[in-house]
Amino acid sequence: MDEVLQLQPLIKEWSQKDNFQVVLVSSDAAEDMQAFLEENPLEAVSVLMDPGGEAGRIYRIQFLPTSFLLNEEGQIEQSLVGWDSKKSPARLEEWLNK
Repeated sequence: MDEVLQLQPLIKEWSQKDNFQVVLVSSDAAEDMQAFLEENPLEAVSVLMDPGGEAGRIYRIQFLPTSFLLNEEGQIEQSLVGWDSKKSPARLEEWLNK
């Protein structure tokens, strides 16, 4: 979950835009996620617990982490598999500025 921590400053900025929301989907144990959130309070991020992996099946996630940019209908506009701490934030920002 390093990616969400690295993106926190950008998420705060992006959350000011209309129709923008960050949802962290976690298949981790609830206790583990709670401990993570207590240690790393996140702003402007909703957390969806998905212990059964239903979201992963719906969006056909094969590797973690996977990031999606969804439209208002929940359809995937862009996807990013994996995380490169130097390149990934810039790529996400590029998507949002289109």
